[in-house]
Amino acid sequence: MGYPEIEMNGLSQPEMKQLDPATLREAKIARIAAEHEAFIRQAGPAAAAHRWAEEQVEAEERNESLQKQADRDPYNPRIYSALGWSRIMRDKLAELRRNKKTAMIITWDLDGFKTYNDSYQSHTEGDKALGLAGDLAKSVLRPDDIIARLHGDEFIALVEASPEDAILIAERIRLATAEMPALLKTPIMLRASLGITRLSDEIIQTSYASDEAFEEVLGKAYDRADHAMYIGAKKAGGDRIGTMLDDGTIKTAVIVHLEGQHPSLTYEEPKAALTSSSRD
Repeated sequence: MGYPEIEMNGLSQPEMKQLDPATLREAKIARIAAEHEAFIRQAGPAAAAHRWAEEQVEAEERNESLQKQADRDPYNPRIYSALGWSRIMRDKLAELRRNKKTAMIITWDLDGFKTYNDSYQSHTEGDKALGLAGDLAKSVLRPDDIIARLHGDEFIALVEASPEDAILIAERIRLATAEMPALLKTPIMLRASLGITRLSDEIIQTSYASDEAFEEVLGKAYDRADHAMYIGAKKAGGDRIGTMLDDGTIKTAVIVHLEGQHPSLTYEEPKAALTSSSRD
């Protein structure tokens, strides 16, 4: 606090620490109040008021710093954490509602990540790989696109785009992720399986009365994209893009790259791979 230390009720600070939590809290409040009163007597009301204002600003700055840290992925501060995703999405939905726009959600996880992570005694290399995956995806997204790592190797992005353009954005993420083995110098095939769904007008246009209602609806939107990923990409062998159409059907997007031409897009029915349909 910057005030002269005052013993409370004849107890020193070490002795106060032996008290039960409730009593200790009240003792701390009383001590700080006494220190504040002593500072006012010594420095005067104006100086005390200025010092109090400084402390309030410093506390706000610490809280803002802690919130920013919590909002960012611990393995890659360039992208959001799950908490940051939830917070930014509330503002983003309000913006979409005001501007009468729509958006698409892209989810993906890393094929082969569990194998890669388990190949090391510690998870340090796996954490680095997650940070790299976020960096590679971020590098191919547009400035206004929002990207977060929700948990484990599961990522999510919100893009203001048509369904077709969202698929091409997802394709850029898929191709960028395919660079991971070379960058990590590992023989393990790390790839991305992705799922896409439209953020429904109902979700965008609703004003949510509680955080619980908002989180529930946001979770349902994620589940749709995640389901598209599992059916349209994972079960087909991975390293693919599954998309949920507006009628709820799921297709596997097929993008053909021809030199000097814009990529062509077609859809096919999801096909189960002959290998395991594990989500790894």
